[in-house]
Amino acid sequence: MKHFSIRTNSILMIFRQVCSVLFSMILSPYVHRTLGPTNLGKITFVSSIINYFSLLASNGIGAYAVREGSKLKDDESRLSKFINTMFSFRFLSTFVSYLILLITFVFWDKLKENSTLLAINSLSIFFSAISCEWLYRIYENYRFLSFKSILKNVLILLLVFAFIKDSNDYIRYSLIMILTDGFLSIISFLIIRKYSDLSISFSDMDLSDHIKPISILFMNYLVSIIYTSSDITLLGIMKDSASVGIYGSAVNIYNTIRDIIVSFIIVSVPQLSHAVGLSDKSKFNTLAEKVYTSLMALVLPSAIGLFLISKNVLLLFTSSEFLGGAASLCILSIALIFSVVGRFSTTCLLIPLHKEKTVLIASACASVLNFLLNLFLISSFGILATASTTLLSEILIVIISLYSVKHNISFDFFSKDILICIAGCIGIFACCEAIDVLQLSLIADTLAKVAGSAIVYALILYINKHSVFIAALDSFLQLNNSLFKRRAK
Repeated sequence: MKHFSIRTNSILMIFRQVCSVLFSMILSPYVHRTLGPTNLGKITFVSSIINYFSLLASNGIGAYAVREGSKLKDDESRLSKFINTMFSFRFLSTFVSYLILLITFVFWDKLKENSTLLAINSLSIFFSAISCEWLYRIYENYRFLSFKSILKNVLILLLVFAFIKDSNDYIRYSLIMILTDGFLSIISFLIIRKYSDLSISFSDMDLSDHIKPISILFMNYLVSIIYTSSDITLLGIMKDSASVGIYGSAVNIYNTIRDIIVSFIIVSVPQLSHAVGLSDKSKFNTLAEKVYTSLMALVLPSAIGLFLISKNVLLLFTSSEFLGGAASLCILSIALIFSVVGRFSTTCLLIPLHKEKTVLIASACASVLNFLLNLFLISSFGILATASTTLLSEILIVIISLYSVKHNISFDFFSKDILICIAGCIGIFACCEAIDVLQLSLIADTLAKVAGSAIVYALILYINKHSVFIAALDSFLQLNNSLFKRRAK
């Protein structure tokens, strides 16, 4: 399987996420206006429950497999054995997850109220197991993952507009989402078998060298999902489906922007792990600094922009029924910065450096803080409490993670490039304030602020010679020149 550079993979992953946003801009308003807060809240609540069992099924295998498998790419025999061990263990975990889900369903009446939705969404656990996305990441084939994501969005868009007509179609909507993903997961499985001879064999499955780090990663993801999903779960239990729907819409916007930005993290992990495997500290620090600087150049303007146009974004992506989530989205826009820095410090620094225990401690502390605060505050403050506890949890993870890794890195977290980005954000604020004076329509106001802010931010980075921005601009110009020469011939 052909390998691509981090730059190429980053472009592919960011393109994948941008396409997802574009499809969401078309689909989301229609879905929100058709299904309404209550029915969307039911789907969101059930999804939050399934997330726990999906995590149990994945069992930390994906992250571990990418990290360790990346080190074995030069040894096909060892890599093949490792892949089959991980694949077999993944299916064993999936079986256990379904068993526990069945027991939970029998004893929890709240789930019985949404039994149909639960049954449909539970299929995603199996589809995730056969999609083998972790294997594509080992081989760094982000081209297929990007194509798969775009095709998925196209199919969902067509099916939703064809079959979702009123609020009673929320079960049909959930079915479309899950089965589309399942169809593409089966295709993923069939294609990856051409590159790796996958097989399930529990008798030959030797986990002696893997179970400890996998368990630590699993516990890390467990506590992580507690602080990312417990707010939705508790909101559904303590409040109502409408509250879940309103807050869930704000969270979806927050997650979408975050996922676009952290795409750069995903593609850098194999090479960071490879540098650690070679004990090349210089290469590790150089690459980590480049990733961090790139992330901050993206997340800082995104956060300030989302904060300034939160109402516009909610109206464009949902409907006026969901405007109650505007204040929560403002809080989440601040959390966006800490979430990205936290994801960088854990995924790009701690995990490649085999500091899974530190990640576990950070996530556990954040989960406990998030759960307890939500438990005491949701009844009084509702969705504002859930957004605020998310912010506090993300801040706590950043503090613990960066403190733990400070002796392993040698780059400046507040370099000149970061200060240039902050100056650019001040320019964004001034631009949006100036456009407010014009009192434009919703679409015109949003387009003017986004376009104006992007131009102002880019100019500030260019004038002050932001290293990553200048390098990206040079690459873009070289690509254009190359294409122009080819056409001229």
